[in-house]
Amino acid sequence: MSRLADLLARLAPWLALATALVAATRFFGDAIWPCPVSCQGGGHYQRLFGVPVHIPAVAALVVIAGLAWWRRAWAGYTAWAAAGASLYFLWIAWRLDLTCAYCFTVHAGVLLTAACCLSGGWLGRMMVASLVFLGLHLAFHPGVVVDGPAAPPPAQTPEVGGFFTPRPTATTATIPADLDRLRRQGGELAAYVLEVAVDLHCPHCAASAGPLSTALRDHLAAGRVEVVTRFLTRASAPSGRELAAHVLGAANPVQTDLLIRMLLGTPEGRGWSQVRSRIAELADPAALEARQVERQAGIAALLDGDAQRLRTLKARTTPFAALSHRGSEPFLRWEGAAFDPAAIAREIPAD
Repeated sequence: MSRLADLLARLAPWLALATALVAATRFFGDAIWPCPVSCQGGGHYQRLFGVPVHIPAVAALVVIAGLAWWRRAWAGYTAWAAAGASLYFLWIAWRLDLTCAYCFTVHAGVLLTAACCLSGGWLGRMMVASLVFLGLHLAFHPGVVVDGPAAPPPAQTPEVGGFFTPRPTATTATIPADLDRLRRQGGELAAYVLEVAVDLHCPHCAASAGPLSTALRDHLAAGRVEVVTRFLTRASAPSGRELAAHVLGAANPVQTDLLIRMLLGTPEGRGWSQVRSRIAELADPAALEARQVERQAGIAALLDGDAQRLRTLKARTTPFAALSHRGSEPFLRWEGAAFDPAAIAREIPAD
């Protein structure tokens, strides 16, 4: 049994390291990193002090993998420090209901390594793990942060002379009707309204867009439902708002839909300048940019309105859809793994 434990202690960190390297190097494409938790509201925990967390994670695993062969005693304490980090991220995943097979595999490898490295006393190991756990909790935020729809900028207090400064007043910018129409499909007087939240960085939104369009085709043609696309832009990925703003520079609803389909699944961090050459295959980027500048105030109001609406709906995980009778609040909703285009279509009566 001791030989088996020794073998596991040597091999487990290499398993965790290999999995982390697959994610960090995007070996299977851009869908791996940033990992899927960013679509589930966990984007806040993907960077620490501006550095992607996979960089120090990979470095720590390299150290543990090396020490496991040559300095077993040191490897034990290093592995338990890494175990404290893994336990913290698993706790966050449990609190926010996040799932990522790659992350869980890495954490499982780290915890297995720690379990096999039993050099030193239990008190010392638990103290190391606890200190790392608490240190990360304080470094990220002394609380659990949900990365939902980004809040609009706070109202600015006007600069006024005198002793008293008036309190800021909330102002509601008007969304031009022609701009609002760009993200709507179907009949304006349809009995049902389907609000669909899309995150242009979400690979799951990209995968579900085609099936949803196919499932709703007959309902849209018959004018039974109006589909309203709401842009979910996250605080952890400001590039998403930049992309959405340029999408709203489209000439008509058809072009808006085509742009959304092209940009869905864009890796986080890639803004307009990185996708401009791709857009040129579909539309004139210069024309989109000109209209985006011209409509700037209205676009900002629309995106802020979408953020407020999605917070009201408690939409955090994408893809997301909410079905309602026109003029009333939603009575059905689908999100994340439960998002089912066929089920959505079945809830809209054919007559």
